[in-house]
Amino acid sequence: MSFLNRSIAKDINGFVPLSGRDHHVVKVSMLAMAFSQLLSKCFTYSLLIGIKKRFAIVVFGGEMAVYFTYKIIRGEFRSYLPVKG
Repeated sequence: MSFLNRSIAKDINGFVPLSGRDHHVVKVSMLAMAFSQLLSKCFTYSLLIGIKKRFAIVVFGGEMAVYFTYKIIRGEFRSYLPVKG
C-alpha cells in the first residue's frame, strides 16, 4: 500500500496494522521469524565448526564479503559506518 492511499486505509502502515490485536500478531510473528533465523544460523555454524573450524571461518568470511559487496553496490556502505559530518 503506498503512502498515497493513507486517506483510504488510515489504520495500516505497509503490512503492519497500527493498532489492535492484528498489530500484536504481526509483531510476535516477526519476532518469532527473526529468532528462528538466528537459531538456525547458530546451529549451522556449530555444525560447520564440528566438521572443520577453517571451513566455518571461510563460510563466515564469504557471507560477510557478499554482504559488504551488496552494501557497496547499493551505496549504503557509508550509512553503515559511524562517520561524523
